[in-house]
Amino acid sequence: MHSLDSSHLRLIWGIVDAHGLLIQGLSDEALCFWILKHIKDRLCLSYEEDHAVKQYVSNRIHLIRDIADTP
Repeated sequence: MHSLDSSHLRLIWGIVDAHGLLIQGLSDEALCFWILKHIKDRLCLSYEEDHAVKQYVSNRIHLIRDIADTP
C-alpha cells in the first residue's frame, strides 16, 4: 500500500479544518469524495496516491467529523 507523505496529510487536515460546517452536512461517501476532489484540485495524484487518500479518509471518518464539529 502506498503511504501518504506529509504534504498530503497537511492538505487533508487543512481542508477538514477550513470547511467544518460543510463537512457536517455530507454523508460519509460524499465526504470522502469531496475531500479527494479538493486534493486533486491542488495535486496530481497517481492511482496509488488516490487509493491511499480514499483509504486514509475512510478510516478516519469519525475523527474528521469530531474535528468538523469542534467550534
